[in-house]
Amino acid sequence: HCHVATRPSLACDGLVCIPEPGWINVFNPSTGEFIRFPSGPDPVKTQHYNNLFSDIFPGHWRMGFGRDKVNGSYKVVRMFFEPNHYGEILDLNIGEWRKLPRPPPHHVGETSNSACVNGSIYWLCEAAYHKYRILALDLHTQEFCDVPTPPLLRQTVMQTERLANLEDRLVLSIFSPQRMIEIWCMDTQEETWIITYSFYFYRASLYRNPWNYTHMWFMPMAVSKGGNLFLHEDRKQLIKYYPKTGFHISTNICVISPFVENLLPLQRPASAPEIRTYLYRKQVQESRISKRFRHIEWWIPNILITITVAATILHRIVHY
Repeated sequence: HCHVATRPSLACDGLVCIPEPGWINVFNPSTGEFIRFPSGPDPVKTQHYNNLFSDIFPGHWRMGFGRDKVNGSYKVVRMFFEPNHYGEILDLNIGEWRKLPRPPPHHVGETSNSACVNGSIYWLCEAAYHKYRILALDLHTQEFCDVPTPPLLRQTVMQTERLANLEDRLVLSIFSPQRMIEIWCMDTQEETWIITYSFYFYRASLYRNPWNYTHMWFMPMAVSKGGNLFLHEDRKQLIKYYPKTGFHISTNICVISPFVENLLPLQRPASAPEIRTYLYRKQVQESRISKRFRHIEWWIPNILITITVAATILHRIVHY
């Protein structure tokens, strides 16, 4: 509907948020539900920039999408830096944009991504003297604060860093000029960082065109039970990293966003249009959870019948 494969997207708890000019689209792949919220006119036209970078939001919005850990509502955040300096928040249960109490204290770049962890949205941004900062917004209090960065983080912006939620923890992925991927994980209580993955990534195109690695990034997505790491890179290809054997790249898979199953229906506020449900739901293979529930539902009547028959036989034996 809105060219999801070519647009930057945001994800939280199985919901996918896809902004486009004039609209904010929220989609639940588990249920097939789709709802749209008007976003108003864009403050800045970005047709020229969209041709250069595919991960820039309309109107130069710097955006985030997450869940308020206090009241459980999902919220969309957008920040403006041209021509005015302010931020707005959209509560999906209310359906109206409201201005944040205070503007963001640091400038967030057009290509900076966001990550929601434990009720806060994080952005990697550049502060004074070209130093990195991690900016956090508490979705409930709507207050900004600074978060310490990993040690020895480079001082120059090369568009190769990505923040992500990996197993409910904030991680920062860095792709260095030496073609090494480093993934740092933050302890939110102590606000300290430890490096959890460090490995080299080789691809023939990097040697043919060294400029590629200055704009290449890797987004951590999930860790399997066997300890294998799933990522996707700037070309949206799925990558599986085996710590013992190396990489496997799925060139035929396009990653839009990380996904977990969410069977809760979307709530429609009075100010939003109706919720749409796409017909493809009937054609999608049932999930494991859905099959499990159906299996339980099939067994419950049979268990009750078995108990009834056994009770009847036992009553007759006792009676006679």
